[in-house]
Amino acid sequence: MRNVTKRPRIGLFAGDSCSRPKEAISQSLRFLDAVGFHDPTECLLNNKEALRKRSEAPRLIAVLSPKDSESANSVAQALKPYNLPIAAFSSSSA
Repeated sequence: MRNVTKRPRIGLFAGDSCSRPKEAISQSLRFLDAVGFHDPTECLLNNKEALRKRSEAPRLIAVLSPKDSESANSVAQALKPYNLPIAAFSSSSA
């Protein structure tokens, strides 16, 4: 039997940060948590199996950041430690 949970899926979360960088960061982190980007087993340094599974099949491939430049840069800086592409509408670079 085929495991249907491994199939790619498309999802979307649209929020309004009202051009407030702190709100944009908060919404982005809540979204990442909601889609299971931060798996609790990944927090264990000795859990090589969890890290291997994570590298084989990422659950999230990119984040579209807020429209305003200040919020987009703030989100990019907050997510910088992760290997996660971030697309921005108005920011030249982060």
